[in-house]
Amino acid sequence: TLPPGKLRRACRYKNNDNKVTEPRWKGGRVGRYYSSPNVAPMSWTPVLLSAKHAQNDADVEGQELNSSDRMLQVMRWGLIPAWYKKDLKSFNLSTNNCRSDGMLDKRMFSTPLNRGRRCVVLADGYYEWKTTKDRQKLPHLIFFKNDAEASDAEEENDEDDQALSVRPRRRILTMAGVFEIWHPPKTEEGPSEPIYAYSIITVDASPAVSGIHHRMPAILDGDEAVSRWLDYENVPLSEAVNLIKPLDELEHFPVSSCVNNSRNKSLECMVKIEIKPPSERKGTLFNYFKKTNKAKKEPSNDDSAENNAKRELDSSDSASDKKKVKIELE
Repeated sequence: TLPPGKLRRACRYKNNDNKVTEPRWKGGRVGRYYSSPNVAPMSWTPVLLSAKHAQNDADVEGQELNSSDRMLQVMRWGLIPAWYKKDLKSFNLSTNNCRSDGMLDKRMFSTPLNRGRRCVVLADGYYEWKTTKDRQKLPHLIFFKNDAEASDAEEENDEDDQALSVRPRRRILTMAGVFEIWHPPKTEEGPSEPIYAYSIITVDASPAVSGIHHRMPAILDGDEAVSRWLDYENVPLSEAVNLIKPLDELEHFPVSSCVNNSRNKSLECMVKIEIKPPSERKGTLFNYFKKTNKAKKEPSNDDSAENNAKRELDSSDSASDKKKVKIELE
C-alpha cells in the first residue's frame, strides 16, 4: 500500500460542491499504519469510510458532517464482533473475509452492516495462490487494469526509481468491507481504547481470476460505486448490496514465493517472475521419477568397471575350460 501522504492524494474525490478534495485522517492522525508490500491478517491498514462516523470526534466538534464526505482511518484486519467479551488473545474466529452470500444472515456481519458500518479497504493489489497440476501453490499479484481513470495522485507520484519500477502507477484497489467497533473488557487500569476492525467482503471469482482461485474480494469499480457503498444515510443497505459482485477488469502476474512469509516486507514481493515448466522445478515428483529412471538406465562408472571385470573373468574361465577339453581329446 502507499505511504500515508500519497494515499490521501490517491483517494481524492468530488464532494457535494463538486470540488476535488482529499479525505482527512480520522482524528487528524495516521496512527499505526505503515506502508508495506506484504500485509497479513491482524495488520493495521487504511480504509475509507463516511466522515459521518466521526461526528462525535473532538477535532470536528461543531462541524456538520455529511455521510457522503469521506475520511481515512487505520483499522485492524479481522473483524471482532461487538458481543465478544473475552480477551482478544483468545479470539480464534476467522473473520478476515466475509462471504457475501452469508453477510446478512450472520450476526457478526449483519449487525454492523445494519448500523451503516460500511468501509472500503485500500491496497495496490492483493495476492492469491494458484494450485498447479503438480500441487504447488504459486502466488499471484492481482490489481486493476491500467486505464485512463488513474488518479492525479499517480501522475504526481514521486517514488524513487526502484519502487516505481516494482510498483507501476496504477489505480488503487477499492475493496468493499464491513467494520465493527469492539470495546475490550475493563481491566484494573480502567477501560481501554476501542478497536476498529474490518472484514473484506468476498464473492465468486470473475473469469479474469477464476483460473487462480474460486473466490475474490468484492471490488468497487469507480468513484460512483465507492460513494454509494460509503453513503449509508442516502443509500440503504438493500440497494448497496447490489454493488457487491465479481469484477472482471483485473490483471495479474506470478510473483516470488517470498511473499509466503508475512515478515518479508521487501519490494521483491511485488516483482513479476517467470514460471518454469514443471519438469524444470526442483523438488517435484516429475523430477524424482526422472532421476530414479535415469539412475536405473545409467549405472555409475564404478558399477560399469566392476561388471566389465566380471565379464572378462568369466570369458577367461570359459577359454581355459575349452583348452582343457581340447587337450584331453587329443
